[in-house]
Amino acid sequence: GDGYIHVDQITAWVKHASQLPTLWPQPIDEVAREIGKNVASLVEDGCTIQVGIGQIPDATIRALLNKKDLGVWTEMLSDGVVELVEAGVVTGKYKTVEPGRVSASFAMGSSETYRALHQNPAYSFHPSDYINDPLNIAKQHRMVAINTALQVDLTGQVCADSIGMNFYSGIGGQVDFIRGASMCPGGRPIIALRSTAKGGQVSRITAHLYPGAGVVTSRGDVHYVVTEYGIADLHGRSVRERAMALMSISHPDFRQDLLNLAKQQHYVFSKQICPRASYRREQEYRLEHSEFGPIVVRPLRETDEPKMRDLFYSLSQETIRHRWLGKDTTMPHTAIERYMRIGDVQNVALAIETQPNGEMEPVLIGVGGYHQDPTTGWADVALLVADEYQGKGLGHVLLDRLVGVARTQGIAGLQLETLTSNSQLFRTLKATGLPSRSREQGEMTTVEIPLGS
Repeated sequence: GDGYIHVDQITAWVKHASQLPTLWPQPIDEVAREIGKNVASLVEDGCTIQVGIGQIPDATIRALLNKKDLGVWTEMLSDGVVELVEAGVVTGKYKTVEPGRVSASFAMGSSETYRALHQNPAYSFHPSDYINDPLNIAKQHRMVAINTALQVDLTGQVCADSIGMNFYSGIGGQVDFIRGASMCPGGRPIIALRSTAKGGQVSRITAHLYPGAGVVTSRGDVHYVVTEYGIADLHGRSVRERAMALMSISHPDFRQDLLNLAKQQHYVFSKQICPRASYRREQEYRLEHSEFGPIVVRPLRETDEPKMRDLFYSLSQETIRHRWLGKDTTMPHTAIERYMRIGDVQNVALAIETQPNGEMEPVLIGVGGYHQDPTTGWADVALLVADEYQGKGLGHVLLDRLVGVARTQGIAGLQLETLTSNSQLFRTLKATGLPSRSREQGEMTTVEIPLGS
């Protein structure tokens, strides 16, 4: 790097040799591993990353081993970065500043890492006022800044340096990298933390920061918060949306208490439903659509309310007439809440989403679900796909996934009621190849799909 001092600047020196201080990696537990997977899902091929040291950064690096052509622009360089370089994951191919090289301010790790760095031109070191300059960070290609915290409150304020009034550490370069990544086109600033502390006795997602706790990163700077329970995207969200998103990634044991406190502060509606604890990434179904690219079908989440509202108000009058028989013209919270009472055998709802080119946030393009009548064992099913995505096989995908879930849960059959003129739905039903029977009654048709063996 540029750590050179001209001899004229030295008054005197003493030659001394000693071993560099080493820090060996700790074993990665299952919680850190899950956090690492969630963080890695936000890192795309070709991104430039900043990552620190510890179990969560180490787990994240392990989860990045299947990525390609990453770059590194980081204050601290750890063993994991060297591991990524030697695995061929880090090439710096797309870095805009010092392409092809790993850029850092200092290294801390094992003796093997120091040997890898010794006189190695692939690594470049600079003072932190250069590496941590938000403008230099923002120049990188799709900068992903990965930092951690001690507490995050329901509005998104991040405390990373103190426990109440007691200092735990310094702020480091967190704010520099969070803001730099925010300014970077395609950048993603991430705060990653465990959902609990003290062996699960304390929630790190809190209604309020402890008295005297310092706000290292303000709520306006925070974009992604990640725990072992998922990812909360807070950027541009209202206080209610932020609170719900953060509750959904908190430990399930603390969600109801957090919801009660949020209600007391009027962060959320008085009848707001608590985020359920059952959502898992394994429940997501992914496929590649020939026209729209990657498509994800997943369980609907309580935090999908804004997306549900956007979907409804994008619909044509014809689609609204077919889906709601022309009865619904608005979609307030009380209406959307009906769809959110989900997650058990009797109530299932799935969302289908895609991520258009250049968009950071996946777009909800359809929903489907059913409600079972326990007296008959049959379930009423409903499907909805946004207008511009209709006729592309997505309704077929949704229905196929609902049928799969219904069969695993012992549902006797599915039935739906629709306008007889809803030709698009009938084409979807025919494409599934499922046996069905129809009863036409004037403008309405009831379709039954038996699922028994």
